[in-house]
Amino acid sequence: MKKKKQETDVHYRSLTGEGNFNWRMIYPMNVIIQENKMVQEKKLKFWHIEKTVTKVDPILHVDVLDKDVFSKDDKLGWAHLDLARLPPPARSAKHCTLDMYEKEDNRMSLFDRKKAHGFWPVYDDSL
Repeated sequence: MKKKKQETDVHYRSLTGEGNFNWRMIYPMNVIIQENKMVQEKKLKFWHIEKTVTKVDPILHVDVLDKDVFSKDDKLGWAHLDLARLPPPARSAKHCTLDMYEKEDNRMSLFDRKKAHGFWPVYDDSL
C-alpha cells in the first residue's frame, strides 16, 4: 500500500524543545470494527485484475523531525501508536513520559472513542 504522509506546521525558534501541535490529520481507512483491523486492498502484480485484501493492525507511525535549511532534517523522535490499544493521553506535557507505554491497564480503542486529545511521548533510540 502506498504510504500516506502528512506534515504539520514548523515551530521555529523553539529554544525549550517544546512544540505544541494542534493539528488535525485525516486518513481515510477501511476498518473492521469487530476485529479492530484495517483493511488494505492492493494488487500483488500490476497485471492482476483483482485486488488482494489483507487485514492489518491499525498502527500509526509518527516521526518528529527538526527543520534544517541547508542540511538533511534530523529525526528527533518517533512513536508507534496502536489505535486499537492506545495508552490514554497525558493531560499535560509534564505528565507525558515513556512509562505511559508500559502500562497495559486502561488502554483505549480509538475506534470506540472516535477521538482523543492530549500528549503522547516520542522516543529517540539513537542515543
